Amino acid sequence: MEHPPGADHELGNLGESEENPAPPREPPTRAVQQIAVRGTARVKSTLPYWCGLLIFIAVWLFVHGILFMFVYFYARAEAYPLPRGIINHTYRGLTAFSVIGAIIGGLLGFFNAILLMACLSPLSPSYKRGCCIKGAAYVIRAIVFLSVLLFFCMSGFISSSVWKAHTYAHACEDDWMMVVLTGHDYSRPGRPNTATFFLSSAPSEALFIFTSQDPDPNTFGLVDLESTAAVRPALQNITYDYTARTFLALCHGKDGSSTCASGTFDDRSFLTFDISYNGTRSVSRSVYRDWTLEDTLSIILYRVDTSTNTLVDRMLQTSVDNLAVEVKVCVPHQTDASADILNADILVPFGWMIYQHGVFSVKSQ
Repeated sequence: MEHPPGADHELGNLGESEENPAPPREPPTRAVQQIAVRGTARVKSTLPYWCGLLIFIAVWLFVHGILFMFVYFYARAEAYPLPRGIINHTYRGLTAFSVIGAIIGGLLGFFNAILLMACLSPLSPSYKRGCCIKGAAYVIRAIVFLSVLLFFCMSGFISSSVWKAHTYAHACEDDWMMVVLTGHDYSRPGRPNTATFFLSSAPSEALFIFTSQDPDPNTFGLVDLESTAAVRPALQNITYDYTARTFLALCHGKDGSSTCASGTFDDRSFLTFDISYNGTRSVSRSVYRDWTLEDTLSIILYRVDTSTNTLVDRMLQTSVDNLAVEVKVCVPHQTDASADILNADILVPFGWMIYQHGVFSVKSQ
């Protein structure tokens, strides 16, 4: 290949040739520094964003976790009020716990509602839309905002209602008998307070029914007994003196006019029954001093060993529905009695309980 005159001379002077071209020139040092500075600045500018986002998510999840714990323990205390724990040991403690949970839920719901509105803002109609469309959009946003706020604020109540209904529906399944107390106003003779007794294995077949007999609500009497009932009551009529806190009971059977059980009860502190039945004494006492919770019965009654004054056998335990109109009382298997007789020491507390439940039912009506 021919070269222009003097080209070889110039290449020779530079020590370069076509086979050995000159190396590419390095960019100026200042340009390299500027590029490096720009890359570092870009990385530094994104770090605060990601760190802030991670911190926000962590705090957001942590606060939701706190609310979840409040909701869980409150709902559990409502669904399983017995045996009592730290939260529901007293009604005031349970109320304070629920108020704190509602405040946390309300604040968190308000924040989540604002966050949701911010996320939905790109979907808002433009200013070119008509007034009706924009008005409907604002109404929908307001409904969504209030729904989120109320849901978080009432999350404890919602969860406890669902859990409580489920627990009440399955109450007494592992016990011997289930007794349903239904309270009504005493001014309605056609609808007296009733205690309906079932075997837990056959919850749809009533064995017998006791009522507080109007016009004398102090009398708790047997009004209906199935002829084929697998279990029969030892008593047929119990009369209480709520002033003197005493009772007398008539036996069920051939001689239904003779008194076969008597005794005393005390509901001013630990609920206690001292019963004498056919010459045998039986004492029972509640575990807790307060036998009510939220204006309804909340009782675990144990048999007392009179020689040591200790609680030995669980005799009955209550379970309440959401509306507190009904109370289920679970009776475990009796270890010291015949399987076809419901003893007097079990029946006597029921007359007192149906009376108290009737009082609470009147208040709630």
